[in-house]
Amino acid sequence: MKGVARKLKRFAVNLAAFAIRDRERRHAFRERFFPESRIYRKSTELLNNFENAVRLAGHPLEDEAPLGSYSLGVVTYNRRFETFFKPLIRAIRAHSGRDVVVAVNGVNGEDFDEEYRREMLNFLSEYPGIYPRFSPRFRGLAKLWNDCLINSPTEGMLLLNDDVMLHREFWRSFETALAQSRGRSFKINGSWSHVFLNRREVDEIGWFDERLLSMGWEDHDFEMRYWKRRGERLPHIVGIGGVDNLSSAEGVLENQRQKSGKYSDFNKTFWFGKFEVTDREEPYRQLIPDAGQYPYEKFYWEHRDDL
Repeated sequence: MKGVARKLKRFAVNLAAFAIRDRERRHAFRERFFPESRIYRKSTELLNNFENAVRLAGHPLEDEAPLGSYSLGVVTYNRRFETFFKPLIRAIRAHSGRDVVVAVNGVNGEDFDEEYRREMLNFLSEYPGIYPRFSPRFRGLAKLWNDCLINSPTEGMLLLNDDVMLHREFWRSFETALAQSRGRSFKINGSWSHVFLNRREVDEIGWFDERLLSMGWEDHDFEMRYWKRRGERLPHIVGIGGVDNLSSAEGVLENQRQKSGKYSDFNKTFWFGKFEVTDREEPYRQLIPDAGQYPYEKFYWEHRDDL
């Protein structure tokens, strides 16, 4: 009888949970009763993907990225070269020949490490189709993400943190999700550690705000502007396997004031001044207007074949 009662309770809680529209509140409601439930997690995954498919279908893009047309972008730092970056590049090249744009950042307040530069160039020269770009001084993540997207040879780009690991099964799972998205932007498994971005869509929403001079809140900023323009949140597709998030804070923000372990105090202060943060389930009111960044990129895309 206890087993039957538990099944009935599980069914009732699942039914009640799916009536809650907001994903985070729905998940929190369900986790209060059955935090260990694999059935619920799988059913939520399927529901989220169905909702995202409906939302994506409702917003045709002028120039969707052709299916299968994408490159990769990775931002990295000298302290992470041996532990994270090299294993990631080896894993990518073991299973994918896609072009990779690498944004190599400096360390705030330090001269660029020339030995690191030589080692980076020597290492990448072993692999075709990998294009490094060096910042002699520390630049913000927003700037480096924009740099990767602008220099991508394709309209679509899979942006990766350097502290992730991709296994063989990731590629088929990701490309299935890419087909589902029809080349539109989406977060992978709900995380910005790995996100697919359509460059034309980024140009429409607005490039990452480079006034965020360090690291942190550039993803929240983009999502808030996406939500405001589209009337819905940036889609995320869950259940994409073969990816490990190592989530390391090693060597990220040396010689800088930090918040929450690895995020910039400067960025947090700027972001909370840019938006009026409330508890309402709607885009925050924007207090500081966006600057017009890269206004001529679209002109380049339209006329590069005229050269």
